[in-house]
Amino acid sequence: MIILDNLTVITFSGEGAEELLQGQLTCDVLKVSEEQSSLGALCNVKGRVVSSFILTFENPNQFNLICLKETSSKTIGALEKYFPFYKVEVKQDNNYQLFALAKPEVKIQDLETSNEQNTFYYKGLKLIDYLEKEFFLVVSKKNDNSPLITSTPLSNDINKWNVDDIYADNIEITQELSGLYTPHELNYQKTQRVDFEKGCYTGQEIVARMHYRAKNLPKIRLGQITKGAVQENMTIQTKLRKKVGNILKVAKKEEGLICIASMKIQDKAEDLEIEELNIPFNIIR
Repeated sequence: MIILDNLTVITFSGEGAEELLQGQLTCDVLKVSEEQSSLGALCNVKGRVVSSFILTFENPNQFNLICLKETSSKTIGALEKYFPFYKVEVKQDNNYQLFALAKPEVKIQDLETSNEQNTFYYKGLKLIDYLEKEFFLVVSKKNDNSPLITSTPLSNDINKWNVDDIYADNIEITQELSGLYTPHELNYQKTQRVDFEKGCYTGQEIVARMHYRAKNLPKIRLGQITKGAVQENMTIQTKLRKKVGNILKVAKKEEGLICIASMKIQDKAEDLEIEELNIPFNIIR
């Protein structure tokens, strides 16, 4: 199990929690249940993604939003102007702890599952399975004495979780990415963070227009870099210095670095480089 200290939980409780979230988030809150959590995002009026998260159901009057700690204040800040219109209490709840659990550690026969289910309970803890990742996301309270936590070796190697995210094309919004990219530049239409059948939300008109009318949408590419201090938002360009994309997420591998990038090229391309470092960028998927 990996300790995910980079994540936090924002709780939305009260009679107006569902209505507030349904009117602002890209996912369909009405589809979220005890057995079905949802990936989602929060956009600004320009259709740019402010934050990303997993939305979970606690009870009919409470939803929990699991997001990066570094963007939790931006999430609350973007929503707080709506709080006076709903019967809702919103807070960052520090009583939760989050872990990543390698799937081979779980005895699948102990889970009651169905094809429609992505949220389970195992040894008293909530497990969330999404995007065919190699790890479950484990949600627990700090006072939980589950044997899953007390008997499983704990690790702080969050890089393994980041590598898993990259291979799953999962892009969580960091401070550096917040407000810069549209959902389609982040592949959110394919990772099902956006529900195109739900009603309006902030930025919805721009997101829908791009989805149904744009002819050359960006694509997510998996890249490999052998050296260099690569960071988010760095520019990928051709040898002729034409910009074709940006780095979105980076993680370490034995052979160097792997990353995912948002790029406006249709097929694999040669002779690409990272502008800020003048080093090659090799597409491997």
